[in-house]
Amino acid sequence: MPFAFILDDDKSSKVPGTVILDDNTSNLAAAVHNFKHGNGSVILVPQPSEDPNDPLNWSYGKKMASFIVTLLGTCLYAGCTSPLLNAGMLVVAGDFNVSLTAVSMLAGEQMLAIAVSSPFVLALSRKYGKRLIYILSSSFSVIGTAICQSTDDFQVLRAGRIVQALGVTAYESLIMASVGDLFFVHQRGPYVATVNFMFAGVSNMVSVVSGSIVSSFGWRYQFHIFQACSVLQLLLQFFLSPETSYSRNAEQAITSLSGDQETPSDFHDKPAEFADTSVKHQECVTTQQTKTYWQSLALWGGIYSDDSLLQLWVATFAINLNIAVFYVALVQAFYSSLLVALAISIAQLFGLPPYNLSAAGIGYMSLGPFIGALVGLAFCGSLQDPLVRFLSRKNNGVYEPEFRLLLSPLSLATGAGLLGFGSLVGHQASHYACSALYGVALFGIIGCLSTTSSYVLDAFNDMSSELFVVGNCFKNFLFYGMSYVINDWITRSGPQSVFHILAGISFGIVAFMPVLYVFGKKYRRYWGDHNLLEKFHLRAGERRRGVEIAESTPPA
Repeated sequence: MPFAFILDDDKSSKVPGTVILDDNTSNLAAAVHNFKHGNGSVILVPQPSEDPNDPLNWSYGKKMASFIVTLLGTCLYAGCTSPLLNAGMLVVAGDFNVSLTAVSMLAGEQMLAIAVSSPFVLALSRKYGKRLIYILSSSFSVIGTAICQSTDDFQVLRAGRIVQALGVTAYESLIMASVGDLFFVHQRGPYVATVNFMFAGVSNMVSVVSGSIVSSFGWRYQFHIFQACSVLQLLLQFFLSPETSYSRNAEQAITSLSGDQETPSDFHDKPAEFADTSVKHQECVTTQQTKTYWQSLALWGGIYSDDSLLQLWVATFAINLNIAVFYVALVQAFYSSLLVALAISIAQLFGLPPYNLSAAGIGYMSLGPFIGALVGLAFCGSLQDPLVRFLSRKNNGVYEPEFRLLLSPLSLATGAGLLGFGSLVGHQASHYACSALYGVALFGIIGCLSTTSSYVLDAFNDMSSELFVVGNCFKNFLFYGMSYVINDWITRSGPQSVFHILAGISFGIVAFMPVLYVFGKKYRRYWGDHNLLEKFHLRAGERRRGVEIAESTPPA
């Protein structure tokens, strides 16, 4: 029986994403003794180069400073920008004498701008690196916020929110790729969970805080506070976060295993065959000097891809030819769009009869989902990597990205939470209970986003940036649609019907997750042998393609 029900009976070629993670076995220790290791028997994946400027070789403090500053940008721009007006939507609508739907569309138009700009941002970052793009994004946010905080015209406010959207794009689309730049496979779980918490959880605390600010000082005051935070983040991004893009193929020695790549059961049944596998290791002698601090502040570090910007732009959409990647993008897009469906309906559901909550009270409704997201972060962040290391040891040291999907049943909590939330609101139950069920839904969303993000980052690392951009495009188009119809839909059909339909879709869309788990490795092998992107020459010139830790070739 295949290990953990992950099917793969073909051993004729390598499997992208399948790597040796732990050599604490008699069968693998001799074969991988030249690989670079972390603590104990854990093998570093990907293998770092000998270059001291390789982000994988940075000190822990330097890595964390870069990650935390970029994470702050994700928190501010991707997590806070859109929901900034949610708690005060009724107040804003009254001040400008516009409809509630018009105010909801401020967020929707922002999402549309993010969706349109994301592929261009990715192409530029692939070509010229991430540092310049991050700094430009922070600058756009500062400019957009300045417009929003100083206007008395609703149309100018709309324009300012769209400019703000250009500050969101990079921090929403590139942050996961930055995690892959800085951290090894066995370290990524907590960081991926934290990023998803910033996407899904922080927005709820924004509503809590902004509701109190709107009630006490007015809605413009929150833009004043947000502007101070944005300027601080821009300065920190410039001074503390060097370029993390790295042309790894040019510097890194390639380690290869020659001979059939056996399945885990074969390792146990026929150890002699694997013991005969030869190990080839080529040391990379480098004369690279460590960049000085001032050199690391350069906005542009060179060209990171030989492909044209047009090729890189087309590749962003061409990854949908990969069925697994397309499915994960759809799952992430729909589950993320539920955040908007819930967030922009709260003011309508609880600011009017029978609840009649104030802006502050509407904001406090987001405490439940914030706590739910926090629990999801703690659960996923603490379990993902230990589970992966445990299963890899049981699998004779071999890591399969599908191990990440074992926590995907957590996503079922989203459907359960939506069912309960819709029923309680439909029966005008306690708003405290409604907030609690809202929290259950957010717990499931964090679980879904964390497991699928970790999976695709490891299974298809060379196209993970494109996947997150495509997912964000899908998500933001759904956001736009949700913001356009959700308020009128609730008015027409009632909250119970609306949220029960969304719950049913959430259950249905994750029903294929077990199929991805069981057949994912077979599909990864198939894609490795029939990579359509390479056939269309959309990857051939890309110098910054990830290097597998182990590359197997059939025996002569």
